[in-house]
Amino acid sequence: MAGIFSGFGGPGSVVAATMAVEDFGGRVLGKQIEIVSADHQNKPDIGLGIARRWYDVEGVDAIFDVLNSGLALPLQTLTESKNRLVASLKQVPVEDFMTDRAQIRADGRLLRNMYFGEVKAPTESKSEFDFVNILSTIPGDAAFRPAAESECPALKN
Repeated sequence: MAGIFSGFGGPGSVVAATMAVEDFGGRVLGKQIEIVSADHQNKPDIGLGIARRWYDVEGVDAIFDVLNSGLALPLQTLTESKNRLVASLKQVPVEDFMTDRAQIRADGRLLRNMYFGEVKAPTESKSEFDFVNILSTIPGDAAFRPAAESECPALKN
């Protein structure tokens, strides 16, 4: 929450995540979503200590918004060893304002549709956020590298 990355991922990220949870309805897979936060001070030992406590004592299922690679990389290993949430998330289609029934592939890639559009002239806009004419839609499974071409070990199993 402090230090050089705080402008990108500090208190503002906690506010944004809280707003997203409210917009989403506050529940996923039948469980209440709760946002917790802590200041890892950009120190891997402190950050991993917090993560271990969250996973082992407080029952946290997922940790997001770790911008410091010195912490993010060992945290990834810790999270994989705990086998948290990922399997459940991969089973649930993603539905939000810009995603329609997208799936999370085994490597973690969200296969959402991509759109090709052009910016509207100001006279064409009908409302405040009416900026783009969608010219075509690229299906999620065609918009990203196919799993068969991936070098990701998660897709080789």
